[in-house]
Amino acid sequence: MWAMPRSDAVENRERLLEATGVALDELGVVSLIDLARITGLSRATVYRHFSSTEDAVEAYVLAELGDFLELGHRPIAEGGGVDRLRE
Repeated sequence: MWAMPRSDAVENRERLLEATGVALDELGVVSLIDLARITGLSRATVYRHFSSTEDAVEAYVLAELGDFLELGHRPIAEGGGVDRLRE
């Protein structure tokens, strides 16, 4: 049976995804050690979420893409459409 992740695990993953975006924006590259340093999380915690740098970047891109697609599916009357996508 599938159990919901603990709230701290969810929060840590969100922090790691955000840090991945920051590192990519500011440095153009990211490593799991960078993510530990940026977030203040232990290396073990980082490796618990991602087994490689590629996994972290893929998770970040998919999370960003999900937000982008969500905006595109909203009806215009609900704030969807091109203007929302630009945000």
